[in-house]
Amino acid sequence: MPAHATRETPASVSVVIPTFNGAHHLDEQLAALAGQDYPEPFDVVLADNGSTDATLEIARRWAGRVKLTVTDASAQHTIGYATNMGVRATRSQLIAFTDQDDVVPSQWLTALVRGAREADLTGGPSATGAINSRRTLRSRPTQRASTGPEVFAGFLPTLWTNSLAVWRDVYDDLGGFSDEYATGSDVDLCWRAQLAGYRLGFAPEASVQYRLRSTTSGVMTQRFNYGRSNVQLFRDFHPHGMPRQLWRGAGSWILMVVRIPYLLLPGWRSRWLGDLALRLGRLRGSIEYHCFYP
Repeated sequence: MPAHATRETPASVSVVIPTFNGAHHLDEQLAALAGQDYPEPFDVVLADNGSTDATLEIARRWAGRVKLTVTDASAQHTIGYATNMGVRATRSQLIAFTDQDDVVPSQWLTALVRGAREADLTGGPSATGAINSRRTLRSRPTQRASTGPEVFAGFLPTLWTNSLAVWRDVYDDLGGFSDEYATGSDVDLCWRAQLAGYRLGFAPEASVQYRLRSTTSGVMTQRFNYGRSNVQLFRDFHPHGMPRQLWRGAGSWILMVVRIPYLLLPGWRSRWLGDLALRLGRLRGSIEYHCFYP
């Protein structure tokens, strides 16, 4: 049952990071976790989703500097499955989540734990200025600073697993993350939590440096997967009130046609192609999940 009273500071905290071929940036994130100012002991669990690069070797190098466990999460290649396997490797009262390629500031865990006392699921904002090149920043849409959980797809607010804390009893009651989502399992969890009566909280100081995709192909792959997951979410949550947003979807296609000349502008080409990939992902998802979401 949802509990709305202020909670005590947790006796134990774990940080779960689902990882797949994360060798290029994992060192930076583990160094950031080793530098946390959180005053109590905490552990880090890497849930390896079948990496074939040097991810495990890097993890072994950090074992003496961070209380670190690596768990095998290779049986199913989805982010939800890997994250769940990471949670199963710990028994902490509070579970924090972040990504392999982002960077958490030194106050991140302290801020998340403090914010978690007032909510059932707590998240923090993302920033992009410190770890992305100027070229990458110029070619991506400007992100405004978050001031709280943001409404997603015209339905309910959500939080993201690059900066998220969930109480274990809440996680257990919800059945964890859905194994079915290749991406978007954090949205699914937050929405199910709210429909079950749980509260979302926000910790502004738990800001994470979010790493943008630096190549056009990377942007297109990410946006295509987002598009597919949008349809999956619509299939699962339309019965609860998630709108189809038909006119908004049609307007986006029209706007893309109008902006075709942007393909000639290097700073805009990646944005346009990313938008195209999102729309194509939604078309693919509409066929795959047997429901139309433009």
